[in-house]
Amino acid sequence: MNALDTHRLVKRLVAVGFSDEQAETVTDVVREGREADFSHLATQSDLAAVKNDVAAVKSDVAAVKSDLAAVATQLRTEMGPMESRLNASISEAKADLLKWVIGLLLVQGGAVVTLIRLLPGH
Repeated sequence: MNALDTHRLVKRLVAVGFSDEQAETVTDVVREGREADFSHLATQSDLAAVKNDVAAVKSDVAAVKSDLAAVATQLRTEMGPMESRLNASISEAKADLLKWVIGLLLVQGGAVVTLIRLLPGH
């Protein structure tokens, strides 16, 4: 980087109408800008590396999505027979419950009829 001739810059600024104080302030700002540490800023190669990393992450995400879709399909396939067995068990339980309810109603009805017959005067 070339050295900044601050004296020459001040003279040029004063020549175009800047006051001495304005010219010196502008010169100081220019000098500070040239001396600033820009090493923490990203370079083109840094940006390219980040771009590659992002592409790799996108690829990984796509692979995970594909894996999840396969697992979901497998679970649906495995759950089909389980659902059928569960529905069959529920139907069986309903039928058993219905048998018991009807049986108990008949016994209860018979008990009521018997009690009515045992009452005096019937």
